[in-house]
Amino acid sequence: GGNASAAGAGRLPGTFAEGADSQNKIEAMSPQQLYEEVKSLRRKYEELVAFSVNLTAERDILNNTLEQTKRDLHREVATRKSLEKQGFQGGSRGAEKANKGGGGAMSTMVLAVIIVFFVAVRATNSGALGVLHGVPVVGGLLGFQKIEAPKKKHVSSEEL
Repeated sequence: GGNASAAGAGRLPGTFAEGADSQNKIEAMSPQQLYEEVKSLRRKYEELVAFSVNLTAERDILNNTLEQTKRDLHREVATRKSLEKQGFQGGSRGAEKANKGGGGAMSTMVLAVIIVFFVAVRATNSGALGVLHGVPVVGGLLGFQKIEAPKKKHVSSEEL
């Protein structure tokens, strides 16, 4: 019988085999070793309980957040249906209003970019800002004169 259980324990997954081996070790332990083992197992159990409590709390928080999100969604759906019943069509006029709002923001952004561009051109023309001179396409289109970089001087042997 002992050989069959030993062969069976060899086929069990690691955790079961370890449990069977620890059962054999427990029988051979002294009272002090048993006390230490019980103390260790109690600490592990308390850590497991604390972890379980934390997981339960996180689950409750996530469930509450999910329920709040569902309520918000249902409220928005009801508001939209109410607006559609009042004559606002979600597909046609509602979409046009959304496009107009987005287009207004986009046109404001384009206008701001154009203004900043012309301020930069003005600053470059007055000599206060030399950055745009080096831009290949923009500098040529705006009539900037190509400025050679004075940093890199190549001295030939003939000039020496």
